[in-house]
Amino acid sequence: LKDGADSGNWAIFMDRVYQGFYKGFDKDYFELFTDTYSNNMQSLMINCRNHKDIIKMASKHTGLKEMPCRREKVIFKTKIETYDNINTLSDKLNLQIDKLINDKIAPKQITVLTFKKDMISFLTSNSNLEIEEINDQKHYSNDKISISTIHGFKGLEAEFIIIAGLEDVDIENNELMSLIFVGYSRAKMGLTILINDYALNSLISRKNYQ
Repeated sequence: LKDGADSGNWAIFMDRVYQGFYKGFDKDYFELFTDTYSNNMQSLMINCRNHKDIIKMASKHTGLKEMPCRREKVIFKTKIETYDNINTLSDKLNLQIDKLINDKIAPKQITVLTFKKDMISFLTSNSNLEIEEINDQKHYSNDKISISTIHGFKGLEAEFIIIAGLEDVDIENNELMSLIFVGYSRAKMGLTILINDYALNSLISRKNYQ
């Protein structure tokens, strides 16, 4: 907080509904903070980043409420590709990156998101292209394809997101569902989901999955 909270030189961006992977929201502390310091509370009522196909898929997979989107035009439909083990995941990832590059998408517009930190080193070492890791301290790559965990990419966005390694879906696990929703919603133009067979079958067997 620049010059301290009393200066007013700060802003807090929060999402109580779709970012439930922070292990709970401290309502009492938040009320104490807002009562202590003068503030101007505003709400963003519409999604300005994603087009409707991305948010529809995020809602469909997580069971979280589908938010209204400002961007109606869908240029790139969301893609779902399955894999059965870590090696085929790596192969599928390389294939999807190659397809984007062949479609004249610049490498710096592509970000790969994983659920686990240790997956980053495996995927980068098995890629046929140069991929640069970004995180909380380093937010942008040097005109290369970037890779990060979803946690490390919170608050950021990319034109094209590839979710690499979705291995579990459990609608009762709000932390996991929120993490998936946030990962999907980092994409501005195109979203590709690499999901294993087990997780996809879990989705399909869900009663409200259409």
